[in-house]
This record gives sequence, C-alpha cells and structure tokens, in this order.
Amino acid sequence: MKIKISDNQGKKFVKMETEQIVFPTKHSAAEFTSWLIKNKVLKKCSNFEISRSVAAFSNKVTFYFECREDSLEARDSSSGMDFYGCPPNCHYFIDPKKIAVKNILKDIILFIPRLIRFFLKWYSTANWVIQVVLIFLLILSLAPKWVSPLIKLIEAIKK
Repeated sequence: MKIKISDNQGKKFVKMETEQIVFPTKHSAAEFTSWLIKNKVLKKCSNFEISRSVAAFSNKVTFYFECREDSLEARDSSSGMDFYGCPPNCHYFIDPKKIAVKNILKDIILFIPRLIRFFLKWYSTANWVIQVVLIFLLILSLAPKWVSPLIKLIEAIKK
C-alpha cells in the first residue's frame, strides 16, 4: 500500500492506492493514526477509535480506524482513494483533554459525599472530648471574630 501526503488548496490529504485501510495489528493501526495526527490529517478526538474486524470464513483479524460520528472525509480517485480525515470545524469534535478534566471533576464530586459520610460515622463514635474540641475548632475557623469573646468566656469560667 503506497501512501503519501498531498495538498489540495491548503487542505492536507492522504493519497492511497487502496479503497480501505486495514492493519494486521492494533499497534500498527495506532502507529498509522499517530502519523496521521502528526501530519495534521486527523485531530486527536474522543470520537476516534480503532476497531476490530474478523473475516467471516477465514477468521482473519484486521484492525481499522473510524469515527463514531462517521465524520471522516474520503473521496474516490482514479488511483485509489484520497483520505481527507477530519473535516475542518467538525461539529462532533471532542477534545480528549476536556473529557479527562470532566472525569476528574466528576470523581472529585463523587468523592466528597463519601468523605463526609466517613467523617460523620467516625465523629459519631469518637470520644465526647474530641467531639467538643472539633466543634470548638469549627466555630473558630468559621467565625474568627468570636475568638476574643470565647477566650474571655473561658477565662471567666476559670475564675
């Protein structure tokens, strides 16, 4: 399979002598995908995936890449196929970095209630002195203007 990067009015595309791009291993499909991304034919998109195909009679396994939203552009030509990859301004483009940040934030939001539940369970079994100290520290941290009146109250109790 001969492949070369060409340029058509400022838009890069891959000129191929075959109708379909299939690979013997997932690794080789990933390598070719990386090459296409490096040459700006494809974008790093969360809708892009490498899929597996098994031939009906020979059980031969091959791999190919595809867009979940069927947005990849290709045109037949006299010498095979011109693969244009992702369209410019694709409506279905999803930045993987945004997905990663979204997943991290979701994990944090799900972790906070678990942490609160754990603390409340521990607090309910803690010694009463620890409970009083924690409440006192909470009041001091939330309302620092009450620090001096509380100190005066404690001094008055000591006398």
